[in-house]
Amino acid sequence: MIDPRRTPERSMRRWPISVAVALALALQLFLPRQASIGPAWLMPVAQALLLLPLVLSDPVRLRREDTTWRRASLCSALGVLFVNALDLAHLIIAIATGGKVSAREMIVAAVVIEVTNIVANTAIFWEIDRGGPFARNPEHPHPPEHPDLLFPQMSDVNDTSFLTCFTDYLFTAFTLATAFSPTDTMPVSPRSKMLFMLGGTVSVLSVTLVAARAVNLF
Repeated sequence: MIDPRRTPERSMRRWPISVAVALALALQLFLPRQASIGPAWLMPVAQALLLLPLVLSDPVRLRREDTTWRRASLCSALGVLFVNALDLAHLIIAIATGGKVSAREMIVAAVVIEVTNIVANTAIFWEIDRGGPFARNPEHPHPPEHPDLLFPQMSDVNDTSFLTCFTDYLFTAFTLATAFSPTDTMPVSPRSKMLFMLGGTVSVLSVTLVAARAVNLF
């Protein structure tokens, strides 16, 4: 049974995504130097400059479909995900080569990388699933043929009547980062499977290699 509270207006709210991405960018300022690619302020400022026009164009709820803005938003989220993976690789190399990384710095780095991974995947899932928030509206003149993610509320892969919102994608990204695999929501498109692979890899490495190493130093 579809939740009657899931209206097209709710599914197109931008502010939860904007707040989540802003939080992820702010967290980059706390990333230890050993895990940061370049100055700590460089990536947050660069991503904020790209995020600002998107938020100002539709600060609370998406009111119009604009392919250019949607691509810019997707590129911003992909950029955060990619740089986050590079930060993790940089930290692992520092640890493997005997760099001076304290237990506190490694724990902080693991938390920042993990939270950023969750937020970036949430934003990407929200943008790509079934063609984006506008295309997911049942009243859209050209609804997508197939979804990228199969939620439990959807009876089969061809059922597009379920209206998703920010919380659904946040929960999917969170369970991916904590369980290292799909739980109740399954990736069905090649691109969503690739995102699951990348997100799961970042989470596994940040938890098993970084956090575990930090605990051993106490």
